[in-house]
Amino acid sequence: MHEVGAQDLVVGISFPRYTRLAVEALAYANDQGAKVGAITDSLFSPLAGHAHWVLPVRPQLNSFIESYTAVMSLINALLTALSVQNPPETLKALKKRESLWKEKGIYWATPTGRGRGQKMIS
Repeated sequence: MHEVGAQDLVVGISFPRYTRLAVEALAYANDQGAKVGAITDSLFSPLAGHAHWVLPVRPQLNSFIESYTAVMSLINALLTALSVQNPPETLKALKKRESLWKEKGIYWATPTGRGRGQKMIS
């Protein structure tokens, strides 16, 4: 985020009990001149005060925990819409992230790199 500027879009996602990091990141991005959006539960969320636009999505309270199904569906739709706008750039970004995730051991590894199995020890 240290190089964020006017050419960037930063989208913060947080719900009650709103994370301090999300609020502060949006405030910083806004101060740097970036376009800022928020996906949160309400227009009164602390993220909203730092955003140019807000997409309010309310998690459903099914029992003592919230369901974020609607939130994840919205995020999935937005990412899909953005990714089809420039397929070569999307593939470039995905390859870069896959390389980083592999380097950092983010995902469970198998001898073939696919499916289920025991984690490879390096």
